[in-house]
Amino acid sequence: MMKRIAYINILILTMLCNVRIFAQSSLTFDVTEHDFGTIREQAGRVKHNFHLRNAGSEPVVILSVATTCGCTVAKFDRRPILPDSTATIEVSFDPMNRPGNFDKEVSVFTSEGGQPMKLKIRGYVEERPRTVEERFAHFVGSGVRLEDNFHAFAYVEQGNPSTTAIRIINTSNKTVRLRAFEQRPSGVLLMGYPKQLAPNEQGEIVITYSVPVGSARFGTVDTMVDFEVNGRHSEAFISVTGIIIDNRDKIDYNCAPKVEVMKNIVKFGAVKRHDSERIEHFAITNKGKAPLKIRAVEILHSTVTLSLSEGDEIAPGETRNVELRLNPLRIDYGPLSERIRIVTNDPEHPMRTLRVTAIVVE
Repeated sequence: MMKRIAYINILILTMLCNVRIFAQSSLTFDVTEHDFGTIREQAGRVKHNFHLRNAGSEPVVILSVATTCGCTVAKFDRRPILPDSTATIEVSFDPMNRPGNFDKEVSVFTSEGGQPMKLKIRGYVEERPRTVEERFAHFVGSGVRLEDNFHAFAYVEQGNPSTTAIRIINTSNKTVRLRAFEQRPSGVLLMGYPKQLAPNEQGEIVITYSVPVGSARFGTVDTMVDFEVNGRHSEAFISVTGIIIDNRDKIDYNCAPKVEVMKNIVKFGAVKRHDSERIEHFAITNKGKAPLKIRAVEILHSTVTLSLSEGDEIAPGETRNVELRLNPLRIDYGPLSERIRIVTNDPEHPMRTLRVTAIVVE
């Protein structure tokens, strides 16, 4: 009987503690959300005051107010809020360079502890008119400007050309002649562009990666497009990248290879500069129903080599133990972070990235 009473007392105490932990705060807000509606981007910060009251019997202090980004700022008073007294939290939002819908959350932490109280602001920012320099931020020369100077295609499938268009404008009062060309021809890039632009005329540079089915080309392709304006070479360029993989149009995913790499990172730890080669291992498994073909193995530097190479095949169900060698003599003192990119014929995950780290010491 005494054990039963003790158990009940413990249960009651636990329930009381839980009630205290999860009890609502003594602070109550008149509203916890505010919609600013439509505001203009160039109009400056907008503000709203959230009013609150201490409905409890003890003073409460607002310890901090956390916002989700630098565009939202909260102002509040850290003086204790006495019972039945009121206070205000001012929340402001800066719409500059943030066109479109916004929905921000504010977390209020108090001396009562427990979970923070949540406030929300929302609205829509009407985009301001952009200047030509803002819309075409990259200067080429003689008044010619580019909308962008970088594009990443992600995967480029053989037999499925990948295309992008980058706008260009002539802001000068004279017609300009334009020439665009690959710095180092990739053999897979096609490009169309206006050979001349009249004053204030806009055009498009259309860039396409096109790799035929059955090509031996796989892995990273990285192209630099250079410019000449009126016969003079420009320092401006467009960087275009992509990763060439198999065509996936007619692949039955249920009967395809499926790659799994057991590690995302291989750590060699501290390595002495004049040590002999260090060796680590990682496993790569084909969990699919067709042979897994290694299309490309890419390592940025020659500090690391591995026993897996382009053309290797891993049978369905097979696990390959890959040897990874690190040569300290080829590394500068200090930390090393090397990336290995493995491209396969797995249609769902054609690329896997493995990171190798080490610290080279005396």
